[in-house]
Amino acid sequence: MNDDITSSRESTAVGNTLYFPIYSPDDLSTPVGYYEDESTLLPAQSDCIFSGAVSFDYNDEQESFESQITVSGSCSASLNSVTGGSGAYACSSGYGYSKEEGVDEGYSGLAFNICQTPCEAYSGKGAEDLDYL
Repeated sequence: MNDDITSSRESTAVGNTLYFPIYSPDDLSTPVGYYEDESTLLPAQSDCIFSGAVSFDYNDEQESFESQITVSGSCSASLNSVTGGSGAYACSSGYGYSKEEGVDEGYSGLAFNICQTPCEAYSGKGAEDLDYL
């Protein structure tokens, strides 16, 4: 809900942090994950840059999330980058955007277009070479 977003915002010396639940459009009563980010204000441009994560599949025993989508971008951009992922979203890339169509009143929509490259494509000699960069 928008109230969750507003109440989670905390100001830092250089920007803001957010942490709020993510709901499926099919069930607005139980969160399916959580979004968190940090942003840095760019006062000369009245904009900010951010990096964040959308975490899913909470494991009670390990007290951690098993899947994650990482994102980054500009606060004024209409599309922002999916920069990676883990678990069910391993090796993801793509983009995310705010969505208004089909979103219930009092909620903000967030959508992702994700491409997943098999992680095996990065194993072997090429991955070993990266250790030396």
